Amino acid sequence: MLSFFKRKHKDEELVRTGGDSTVSADEVQEDAAHESISEDVEPVLSLHPNWDITQEQRYVYQFLNNDCPPMKRNQLGISGIEWNQDTDGIRVSAFIRNSSGETIDLAEQTLVMFDTEDRPLARKAFNLSEMGQIEPESSRPWHFFFSEDDLIATKIPKEDWRLTFEVRNISDKHTLDLPEDWKQGLLPEDKENLYKLVEQLPALEPGEVNLFGVDAMQDEQGKVHVVALVRNGSDNDLRIDKIPLIFKDSSGKIVAHDEFQLGEFIVKPNTSKPWRFAFSQPVAEKLDLSTWEIQLPTH
Repeated sequence: MLSFFKRKHKDEELVRTGGDSTVSADEVQEDAAHESISEDVEPVLSLHPNWDITQEQRYVYQFLNNDCPPMKRNQLGISGIEWNQDTDGIRVSAFIRNSSGETIDLAEQTLVMFDTEDRPLARKAFNLSEMGQIEPESSRPWHFFFSEDDLIATKIPKEDWRLTFEVRNISDKHTLDLPEDWKQGLLPEDKENLYKLVEQLPALEPGEVNLFGVDAMQDEQGKVHVVALVRNGSDNDLRIDKIPLIFKDSSGKIVAHDEFQLGEFIVKPNTSKPWRFAFSQPVAEKLDLSTWEIQLPTH
């Protein structure tokens, strides 16, 4: 349960450390009625019927829910309560709030945690059907576990964070998903150049996945090393365990080919993720790398 239930002093003030976010209810649930009423709604506390909590715990939830701001009609919102370190990740507590006049049944939804600078802190797809139905004008507390693999930032602020529904459309910005070891190993200017490159590349078609070569070199043993971006234009995680690739030099001739074992390589939706590919077989001649290409075999 919440650490609020472990206050050192009974008169210690109860406060939420998380912020608030809202989206139109019909953006999350397709068959939700579209209501344009601008009235304010204050969703009432609705605990899951299977939650077995004490009267004091119920009082805490009621108090914190009363602290949440009013919503406009026909919104679905998330009001953060707090987050705590858990085994191999963090557990985030928040209210899922429904200001519409209809019951909301949430299925799989992706939630993203942001800081005040709109920098993503964590991201994960959850099966929210476990929450049960969110009744009209109600607010249901829930706990969301983000594993270490779901964390994007190395440090997460204890205050001034917010949890949001990820609602995507074709105008959403494609971003760079830079792994932690790359963040630590790259010079600041190299990281900046990667971010700029991702911003400048042509937009992907919905669902499109491709490979974009960034840099290539040939070492003293004649082996080819390539840095490439795996670009995911779909709405789902892209998981790659192994991938066959060919490398062409400036003449267009295939000079290297290999199959690469990537293990648990995951590219999040609408992001590009870098990877280093080192071809195992040396190339005898000195290659002209003024232009080059890395790609999947055609057959």
